[in-house]
Amino acid sequence: MGQPAGTGQPGTMALTITRPALRNALQPQGIDPDAAPPEQMRDYVCAQCHVEYYFQGEGNQLVFPWANGVQLDSIKRFYAAVGVSCADCHMPRVQFQGSEITDHWIRSPMQQVQQACMGCHRGDAARMTQRTQRIQQSTDALLAATEPVLNVLMDARTARSRRSCAIA
Repeated sequence: MGQPAGTGQPGTMALTITRPALRNALQPQGIDPDAAPPEQMRDYVCAQCHVEYYFQGEGNQLVFPWANGVQLDSIKRFYAAVGVSCADCHMPRVQFQGSEITDHWIRSPMQQVQQACMGCHRGDAARMTQRTQRIQQSTDALLAATEPVLNVLMDARTARSRRSCAIA
């Protein structure tokens, strides 16, 4: 287990941005990734590869879809305000050969509750797991209840679109 290629400086393992496209996307927004606090730098290091991107123009310049601005939803703003990044939960820090590194087995925090959750949340891991399972079950039930309605709406939209094509 180690850092993926292009994420750390050789010898020091210090996080670094090596992909110019990420810098090009952040610069117009006034963001200097080199000045980012460590928890945000972890997101930037991941984002330089793990993001949807496009090639534009004759030179096929690599661009990010959010190059003109990043609008984070309320939950991301909440977590960012308290200094938590995606990697904190989905890739928690682990001990490896006497060093603390980011676990690169990206997965649900529920698969490693002790490492992913209990560094910030009080209580015990079993109780955290039960609470999260209750929330997930409630969310699943809401999704299951709304799915039939969404299917009817989608069928109606498809039928309307087909009628428009037939008339034209």
